[in-house]
Amino acid sequence: MLRFLHGLNGSFIVKFLLVLIGISFIGWGFGEGVQQGFSGYVAKVNGQKIPAQVFQRELDLKVSQLRRSMGDNYSEDVLASMNIPQNLLRDKIRDILLLQFAAENNIHVANAELAERINSMDAFKGPLGEFDKNQYKMALQNAGYTVPQFEAGLRTELLVNRISDLFTTARFTNEAEIQRTAEMFSQSRNIRILRVVEADVPAPAKPTDDELNDIYQDMLSNFITPERRTVEVLVFDTAKIAPTISVTEADIEEFYDAHRDEFGEPEGRDVRHILVKDEDTANKVIAELKAGKTFAELAKKYSKDTVTANKGGELGTIYHGDMLAQFDEVAFKIKKNKISEPVKTPFGYHVLEVTNIKLPREQTIAEAKKDIKARLLTERALDQMYDAIDNADADLASGASLQEVQQSFGGELKTYASLDPQGADVNGKYPDMINAAAVLDKAFTIDENIPSTVVNLSETQKAFVNVSEVEAPRQRTFDEVRDELAEVYKRENIERAVLAKATQIMAQRKKGDSFETLVKRHKLTAPIQTIVGISRLEPSKNQMVSGAVQEQIAALKEGEVLPRVFPTKLGAAIYEVTKVEDGDIDTKLKDQVKLTLSSVMANDLFAQFQEALQDNANIKINEDQLAAAEKTVIRE
Repeated sequence: MLRFLHGLNGSFIVKFLLVLIGISFIGWGFGEGVQQGFSGYVAKVNGQKIPAQVFQRELDLKVSQLRRSMGDNYSEDVLASMNIPQNLLRDKIRDILLLQFAAENNIHVANAELAERINSMDAFKGPLGEFDKNQYKMALQNAGYTVPQFEAGLRTELLVNRISDLFTTARFTNEAEIQRTAEMFSQSRNIRILRVVEADVPAPAKPTDDELNDIYQDMLSNFITPERRTVEVLVFDTAKIAPTISVTEADIEEFYDAHRDEFGEPEGRDVRHILVKDEDTANKVIAELKAGKTFAELAKKYSKDTVTANKGGELGTIYHGDMLAQFDEVAFKIKKNKISEPVKTPFGYHVLEVTNIKLPREQTIAEAKKDIKARLLTERALDQMYDAIDNADADLASGASLQEVQQSFGGELKTYASLDPQGADVNGKYPDMINAAAVLDKAFTIDENIPSTVVNLSETQKAFVNVSEVEAPRQRTFDEVRDELAEVYKRENIERAVLAKATQIMAQRKKGDSFETLVKRHKLTAPIQTIVGISRLEPSKNQMVSGAVQEQIAALKEGEVLPRVFPTKLGAAIYEVTKVEDGDIDTKLKDQVKLTLSSVMANDLFAQFQEALQDNANIKINEDQLAAAEKTVIRE
């Protein structure tokens, strides 16, 4: 760690780290240094307060999102076990410390950078691909954020990334460790799997009512019907509005005259390229091209662009602005069939050749007529839709119902009866609904018979949502779930029996008995399975080899057995390695290993840096406020 930091002497971040990391990391427990007397705040971080109201709002949003995302796996017990308030508070404290560090060291995100990031997000773009302020506000509203909240969060994210980027210069340079790791990664293993399955154990006895009731009491929270809501959705859709709009020949001519420069084909160039990692390699490629080798041959040999390498480096026709600025400038400067000098971009160095030039051409009004009409229809339909939405929003705010708004301003009104948070009706079916995720997200966060504000369904579809009826969750009775309990009892007992038998067999395998002997002795029904070529370099596609199993297998020698039984969907499994083969270690693998180790080092350094910030901070937690927040996670 310190040897690495010595190599970076001169940067302010390292001088700061050398001081902090010299202090042992003993943890900054939430209960330490708690003081009374700052009611209304969840915590203070170096004097900066986290208001309870802000914390509660973010907690409510996170809990609501988790409830919907967990779907059928949701239960109050699982939600309680996730320690959401504590984790949220830890994240907020981390962000505050990083923001304070950024302020102290003049690290900042300019407004222009923040705006550029927001403008680049597809979710905020209008139908023509431009940033749409109304779309921006509606998307944030549907997600539960205000504009200041979102922009503050995004600015924090950009600042955190900027600070973490300071650590990406870490480079792992221990060649012996790189070689050892590369050797380990290059190895492949052949394995055999012995399985104990349901057919290998006796069927469990029929459960008594007392046994079923014990399961029922343990799983009460699993047998609660979900909250259901009857949802009304009033949709405004430009596709339904467009047929009512007329576009005349005069309209088309007027638009064409006003936007003549937009109609036509700009200059295009057919370009091929070879992408390499450094300038020396690029110059080598240019020399070989001049010596007579073909572009396609060298693209296949050298190019790091895996999409075009086997296609002769062909990028097809590009237009100004399609590529990065450095690439674009050269591509539209060099002559046809000439090879460029090396062009540097963030991806590496490119060698370009222009194989064809398509001169710009202006479209006639006859050629542009279809596009102009479609554009005018889209723009006018959007204008009408937004006018209707604005009027509808105002009427709804004044107490009008969705039905009254539809009569006044149109739209299509649909009612979906008794939906759960995932959108299923009482029969388990999912009705056809435009952007169900956005509608349900809104429907399960608004009060009964108080219509929502505008919900963004798509660029051309907006809606208002109302909940006309709410059915509260209900505990299902023992008799209602008796069959389900019996199935749980059966599965649990079979799984226990299978695991117990597999554990007994594992003990015998460890004493030296072969798989063949064990299969015969215990009359196992599943055949011994053989899998070849298990390697760290490629995830196994076999359902019997999970990522955890694969990682542990990679550490075994020939003849060794994984030390424990693994439950799988296909039974309890025992794994043995039958062969270990060394693979080839090339420059590409070593570079990959070096990059991986460097990334691990950088992440570790950043984690230690954050821990050091916390160790040296004055952090005070208002335990009463945190406890109050915890109580809101689980519905009473």
